Amino acid sequence: MEQWFDKYLPPQIGKEKFSLKRMFRYVKDFWQLLIHSLSPHEFPKEPKEKLPNIQSPNHSEIYSICKDMYNSSNDRIDKLEDKAIKLLSYITALFALISFAFLNIASVGVKYILLVSMLMLLLSIIISFRCVNVKGRKSMFLPSIYDFTYGRPIENFDLKIYSKKMLEAAVFNQNVADNTADLLKAARNMLILAIALSAIAVLIGAFSFNSQPKPTVVKIDSSVSFSVLENKLNETNNILNSISKSLDNFSQINRTKIDDLAQKLNASEEKYNDLLSKLRELEKRMCQRRLYFDPPSPV
Repeated sequence: MEQWFDKYLPPQIGKEKFSLKRMFRYVKDFWQLLIHSLSPHEFPKEPKEKLPNIQSPNHSEIYSICKDMYNSSNDRIDKLEDKAIKLLSYITALFALISFAFLNIASVGVKYILLVSMLMLLLSIIISFRCVNVKGRKSMFLPSIYDFTYGRPIENFDLKIYSKKMLEAAVFNQNVADNTADLLKAARNMLILAIALSAIAVLIGAFSFNSQPKPTVVKIDSSVSFSVLENKLNETNNILNSISKSLDNFSQINRTKIDDLAQKLNASEEKYNDLLSKLRELEKRMCQRRLYFDPPSPV
């Protein structure tokens, strides 16, 4: 027997069946949202036709209903922008973690996957900023009460007309909210895809780390004892010392010979000077003797 909740309450939400057609539709919607979110947007347009005038005599009830619709449209835009700002904090935190993993991981393939996920996060950040910056909502201000076309403001306030203007503004703002919701959905899709890629990269990096061969210890057995090497080094050192002493002795002998040659040159120079002075003195004497034996002839 059916209970009352089976009749008057909606059934529980069940899981959706997997189908390739539905998956293709998801991929198509994802691609269209991504292109739309990254493309430049034109300013929101007015509808082709105006709403008909309100004919109901219940002015206050119509006014309250239109006001609620107008406030709900503005609240929806504000909530969507708040969600975009919160999404930015999640994206920046995940970007920092992926950047840290990218700098400290060794596998080149995993780095490429992390690089793609970081690019997707950058796109998600750009789209989230566009969610916050997309404006153009309609608001009720002085032109809704006064007519400024004739220079001097003329009051044209009517509760029915004002309610109609609020209703038109609510419809316009809902269109802006729908566009912001599409942008936010595209940003969330990019974030989910970046999380999936980063998780795959972490799993691949973990498996590759476990599959790496462990370092082996190489042991070198030497058949030559250290005492033999020490004796050879001592012999080489003694030979080098003897060569150094021989060079010192050779340089000392050469220095002694050079000093002897210098002394002999100095003695030869002294003898040469003495001989030269004696020759000059002998030349003077011979000149005097020649004048003595050969006097000059008279003129």
